[in-house]
Amino acid sequence: MGYCSVKSLVKDDWELAIELLPDACHKGYGTEALPLLMQALHELTGRRYYRARVEIDNHASQGLMKKLGATPNGISE
Repeated sequence: MGYCSVKSLVKDDWELAIELLPDACHKGYGTEALPLLMQALHELTGRRYYRARVEIDNHASQGLMKKLGATPNGISE
């Protein structure tokens, strides 16, 4: 179905990653899974803030990040 994870535990700012197979997209799985990951990470590490890179044309992921309380932090190339 897909995965959600932290890209690298070595960096100071942990970056969240989520990828779903096409058949699993737009069904709410990301909205359920990513908060569970973030809650578990908070309980284990105390971290509350993460980074997430979203493609500029990926409106579904942008909406997911907004639901989770994310704020835009600029554009990367």
